[in-house]
Amino acid sequence: MEKQITVWISAVLLLASLNFSQAKVISTYFEVGGKLTLRPTVTETIDNILWKYNGNLLAEWVKNEVELLYYDKYKGRTTLNITSGQLEINNMVKDDVGSYTVEINNKVHGQSYDVKWITRVRKPSVVLRTLTCGPDSGSCLFTCEVKEADSLRDAEPIEYSWKMGEKAWETMTKDVNITSDQTKKESIKTVSCRISNPVSLEDSQLKENPMYTEPPPPPTPVGLIVGCTLYVLILIVAAAFGLLWIFNREVALRLTRRCGCGNDNLLSDEERGQ
Repeated sequence: MEKQITVWISAVLLLASLNFSQAKVISTYFEVGGKLTLRPTVTETIDNILWKYNGNLLAEWVKNEVELLYYDKYKGRTTLNITSGQLEINNMVKDDVGSYTVEINNKVHGQSYDVKWITRVRKPSVVLRTLTCGPDSGSCLFTCEVKEADSLRDAEPIEYSWKMGEKAWETMTKDVNITSDQTKKESIKTVSCRISNPVSLEDSQLKENPMYTEPPPPPTPVGLIVGCTLYVLILIVAAAFGLLWIFNREVALRLTRRCGCGNDNLLSDEERGQ
């Protein structure tokens, strides 16, 4: 009998440890004055739901038994969706940090939330770390910085992204090393960086890449230029001869009218003798 009890206790402890290991703690962040939204994954119809904050009652609802209730400091700024289980809390303050858990249909949900307070990030700038950086440099080091580095202490977790030339934003580290070959291949004329965290995002201004040089203009085909030039000259000469012929003809006609001569007067003496 004692052996059976021992086996049952071991099985219960093993099951509890498995459930605990499967529980997922989700880090969630808010800024002071902002809104916190917690979205548990629910695949069944909710008949009762209970949210807790650090083990204390936060919100509760039981179908046909308990109307939707909000407790203590969460009254007046909390909304619970009894269909999806989603919890929204407005006007968050620093004292709202802690562990948020939910029980759905009398079962502890597999997701809990470690809620933390953070600040917004500041606008960064791109700083060139390489002292002598120019078209002849093999590579140059750029850093994404804010003027007051200490301001980022309460803004973690922070993510750095870079935009090089016309390429899309790419998540990278705080420092990036750009090579001369990369500059030429990807036409990196300017660079900019971005700092973001779960509650904010800021971009720097564009920074010129000293290694970048404008590509030389494509060579113009000599044969095409010569051919076009000759064609234009021929047109000009032809037009000039045409105008000259028209001018001479007009002059001849005017002289003929002025002297009153017919066509015979324009004949030579030899032609008249015949």
